[in-house]
Amino acid sequence: MSGRFYYLSVLCIGLFIFSGCEKQSVSVYTVPKETLTQNLPQANKTDHDHPALEWEAPTQWAQQPETAMRLAGFKVKSKKNTVDITIVTLSGEAGSLLANINRWRGQIELAPITEIEAEQSVHEYKTSKQTFKRIFIQNTQTKKAIDVSILQLGADTYFFKAMGSLDDVMAVKSELDRFLDTVKPHEHH
Repeated sequence: MSGRFYYLSVLCIGLFIFSGCEKQSVSVYTVPKETLTQNLPQANKTDHDHPALEWEAPTQWAQQPETAMRLAGFKVKSKKNTVDITIVTLSGEAGSLLANINRWRGQIELAPITEIEAEQSVHEYKTSKQTFKRIFIQNTQTKKAIDVSILQLGADTYFFKAMGSLDDVMAVKSELDRFLDTVKPHEHH
């Protein structure tokens, strides 16, 4: 009996092996591409001829071209390098404060923080015309920093972000403060 079982097993294994040796063909299918939609805040489509905010940038700030996401941008010369100042407007609350802070922390190579730590890093910053939420983030190892002022105005959120080396961001802080003091809702005439 064991001999028959052996030969029967070898025969079955052989048939199995040889049955898999047929020539295989490749089939090609065309599948329509799916569009991924995420529930992310969209850039505010403010009419740039009639913006919701107005400000007075210092004349020495080099204005940068607008982009789809950026309402305005400036290069500011400092001690050694330049500081990038961007103004972005998004509809609604534009994501959670924690998500925004952790995204900015990632931009200067810092690890994420908790919601409690994020809330503790926000300070109220009052100018003569507005009250901003202000966050200063620094990486002492890479010597990079970000200074962000957030303004909620109606249904829109405005982000004023200065980013560069720690020394340079600190050096332009007083200029940035004077600039933020000029920010006000656009007066339609």
